[in-house]
Amino acid sequence: MRTLTIFSAAFLTLAVAGCKPASEPTTPAADTTAQGPQPAATAGDTTAPESGQVATLAPGTIIGVNPAEMRECDKHGAVATVSWDASTLADVKVVEIWMSTENGEPKVFRRGHAKGDTQTGAWAHPGVSFFLKNAANGNEIGRTQIKSVPCA
Repeated sequence: MRTLTIFSAAFLTLAVAGCKPASEPTTPAADTTAQGPQPAATAGDTTAPESGQVATLAPGTIIGVNPAEMRECDKHGAVATVSWDASTLADVKVVEIWMSTENGEPKVFRRGHAKGDTQTGAWAHPGVSFFLKNAANGNEIGRTQIKSVPCA
């Protein structure tokens, strides 16, 4: 009986040791596949850019993408960094970043704090749009699109 009690206590200790508090944000790995956007993460999850391609948001801009333009002949895709800042909006605590292509259905790309940035995988291309929504009510609060520039 004593062995069972010790085993149970050890198992419980190991299980609790691996847990993080619910308020501690996690950082998922960036999607580096060419298969499309990552599934929605939990509230507070954002991915820090690894390449230093942070989109500098102009004053008053809610969402931006870097690179903002890609050559139309580069259909194979590239990594882009999406940045957003809705922290000045009083009712926005958690946001959802949605994405869509010209002919595709919008999909949740990421969920996170009111201010942050994240990288796409190597699937971003001209015409991909990103929409920032208030997670609390689903209202769109900003959008941006990767512009197409002619190939030279």
